[in-house]
Parts: sequence; structure tokens; C-alpha cells
Amino acid sequence: MKKYTYLVAFLLVAVFLSSTADAQYTVREYFASVARSNELFRPLQRIELGYGFYNMNTANFQFDYNKTDVNNQLIDTYYVATMKPTAAMSASFGLHFPIAMLRNRGVVAIATTFAYNKMDYETDKFYLTTSNYLTYKFATTQMAARLGVDLMVGNHGVLDKSKPTCYTIGLGLAPTQFNMTPSIIGTDGKTTTGDAVSKMKMQPYIKAEIGFMAGLCFKLRATYSFGRADLMRVTTPSAVPASYPLATTFQMRSNLELSFIIMPLSPAWRKSRWY
Repeated sequence: MKKYTYLVAFLLVAVFLSSTADAQYTVREYFASVARSNELFRPLQRIELGYGFYNMNTANFQFDYNKTDVNNQLIDTYYVATMKPTAAMSASFGLHFPIAMLRNRGVVAIATTFAYNKMDYETDKFYLTTSNYLTYKFATTQMAARLGVDLMVGNHGVLDKSKPTCYTIGLGLAPTQFNMTPSIIGTDGKTTTGDAVSKMKMQPYIKAEIGFMAGLCFKLRATYSFGRADLMRVTTPSAVPASYPLATTFQMRSNLELSFIIMPLSPAWRKSRWY
């Protein structure tokens, strides 16, 4: 995890220094122009609202089933399965703050985004015998507070409606809270629910987006977060209900968020440069 943190920190510093060197307008000059224009609410015009789809990539589930079957015969089997999502959604709220102005083309900004993701996963049936099987289900949520540096080119950077398109690339770190409730459905159709699992993870992320102006500013965004997280790792039978296996692991290696973004105050943007 340290190597990801060092890498992101290095890239953030590099982007900041290079962008500041090329900047023609400073943050002080920007806010001075805002004050002179009597548009003190202008920073709020950078608010973003998003909704979309979320998926844990390369999530896998494995367990060692060491129990007896209905005939009192020992079953000692090791299972590995890739989880498949059955439902997923993503909602986000964001706001960015310029730190360097790139002439009239765009800005380098500190970007803050609060994201809530919900997804349900399940496995195929694991047949312990020809008639005895288990199906594992996981109801999971993710809450992330992302902080990073964005290079924003086009209308959303300079808040100018006369520019028809916009583009962003960015990277940063996100303290992320994972919550999960596991359950098992057995051959008898009954569900056994285990204790909720809660994990905090620091995730590096990268993102890219493209947008256009059509009354409102609309954008399509892809955010890719990476870094391994063991959301569930149980190694003792006493830690789980009796119907659970001896050892259980649910591991996430990366996740992808695809969002449709609107900037609700973009109709208030001017059709001229703000400097």
C-alpha cells in the first residue's frame, strides 16, 4: 500500500508544479475578479451531482468447507469463485477549487468528491453432494471521500458557456469505508446471515471524463480505484454461524465507477471569460 501512496503523492506534486509553472492567472487574481463582478456565489457553480453504475473488478470469494454432509461423511473441499454483481448503483456529490489558471483554456483544481456505492454480489451454487449445495450472497456498500488534483479543460474549468465541450483527467487518494453483510442460502432454501463486516481502506484512484454543454453541463465520468482489500477473512469456526465453512475470504482488488454527471448551476455561467 505504501508504494501506491508514494506514487500518487509524487504524481500530485508533479502535476501541481508543472501546472503552476504554466499558469497565467493566480488564484488571488481569480477571486479578485469574482469580487469585482459581484458573483460571490460563483464557486458554487462548480457543484457536480452524479449517478451511475459501480462494480468491484477482480473480486473473488473462496472458502474451505470442512464439515460433514447429511450422511455424516466428511467434506473437505476448497472453493474459489469470482463474484457476480446482481445489483449496483453509485451516487456522488463533488466540488472543485482552482489552484492554477491555464490561460482561458482551463484550470488545475483540487477536486473533492463524496461517493456512495451500493452493490449486491452472489456466487453460483456450490454442490457439496449431488443434492446438497450452498449459495453465498453479499450486500455491500462503499462510502468514499476522494481528494485529488484534476486537470480540467473546457467549459467546466473556466465556467464559460461559450465553450461547447470539456475534458478532465485526475488522480488522488480516497479514504473508503466498506460495509458488508454476508449470508448463505442452503439446500433447504433457508438463509443464514452472518455478522456485518466493516473495513476502512485508503484507495488511490484515477479518473477521466468528457462533457458537453446543452443548457446544462453534462459529463460522463469513469473512476478507477485500486489496491487490494480483504473485506472478509474468517479463519475460525467460532467467528461465524455453524453453517459457515471453516475459512472464508472475500477479496477486492479494484473497482470501477461509471457516472453520469450534471452541473446544476451551469446555466448561470457567463458566455465570456471570467478574468
